[in-house]
Amino acid sequence: MNAHLPASVRIMRAQAVPAEFHARFSAVEKTYCYRIERSPVLSPFLAGRAWHLPGTLDEDRMERALAIFEGIHDFRAFAARRGNEPDPLPGDFFIRSITQASLTRREGALFLTFSGSGFLYKMVRLMVGAVYHAGRGKLDEKAIRRLLDAPGMAKSPYCAPACGLCLESVEYADSPSVCGTEFRGNC
Repeated sequence: MNAHLPASVRIMRAQAVPAEFHARFSAVEKTYCYRIERSPVLSPFLAGRAWHLPGTLDEDRMERALAIFEGIHDFRAFAARRGNEPDPLPGDFFIRSITQASLTRREGALFLTFSGSGFLYKMVRLMVGAVYHAGRGKLDEKAIRRLLDAPGMAKSPYCAPACGLCLESVEYADSPSVCGTEFRGNC
């Protein structure tokens, strides 16, 4: 199979799974990592793999903004429409549980990590965009809370570029053939 895949995709192992298994819908938790590179000059090895933001950011404000996302919320304001959603949408379609939203610093970069039961289309990028603008002092915590507390009233206008986003891991449970982390990204 690897001979037919692009060099950036590799199958490291494969195993049989039950017929009812679905790689997306059988997941019980996913973790995304978003890399913000802070160095004055972006390494060519990180081009397309990190958002380059060498300017000043208030990391404490960013951490406080991230904490707002933890818990169960209606993330309607932090979702984009693909156009293939059922119409009308079920009432709980935008409800998601975020178990972790954190910031770590490593090698001159910031890593924003989000873990949860599931994510909506562009949800992580919209959350990162809001956190970035909080770090710039352009968006306060109250505004982020209003977006979560008043679903459908407004959409977050801040979307981070795709270049820094990485699916870090996917957890599966209740399946003897597929359990634990079956995918590990490289953020």
